[in-house]
Amino acid sequence: MLASRMPTSTVEDYVKAIYLLAQESPTGEATVARLAASLGVTKGTVTAMVRKLREAGLAEAERYGGITLRPKGERLAIDMLRRHRLVEVFLV
Repeated sequence: MLASRMPTSTVEDYVKAIYLLAQESPTGEATVARLAASLGVTKGTVTAMVRKLREAGLAEAERYGGITLRPKGERLAIDMLRRHRLVEVFLV
């Protein structure tokens, strides 16, 4: 579904948020609650998007467990962070 085309800005936002939350977490995982709070959406919205990310091969999630990025999702998150940092440097 998502894997066959360019990721949307929403997908990029979720992947980036999962990456950053996992970096902060001692378990290396993001949670639905923290992801919802970080993005300002409901837990149900996060659950639906995480399902789409799993189907696209970008993330893994256990029912009632943590959310982690697969290598493809992690590459997308790192590429986004690099792009954002380059834009920030250019603008400053």
